[in-house]
Amino acid sequence: MAQLFSPLDGPLLDPDDRRAEVTKRMARDLRLLDAAGSEREAIVALMHMGYSAFDVARLADDARRLCNVAAVH
Repeated sequence: MAQLFSPLDGPLLDPDDRRAEVTKRMARDLRLLDAAGSEREAIVALMHMGYSAFDVARLADDARRLCNVAAVH
């Protein structure tokens, strides 16, 4: 039987790198939408931007924090 997929040698992106990348994108989007003011506002905005519910659940607070820190600097 032919093999449909070739095996990968390792992960495409380190989980910590992916987490940092997604958090930065979320923070940027929250800043663009001016939606970092409340947790509810941020969650709704991120879900509408197409982020997965899993990523929003675990990274929304970090993204809000990053967005607010960037706004202070």
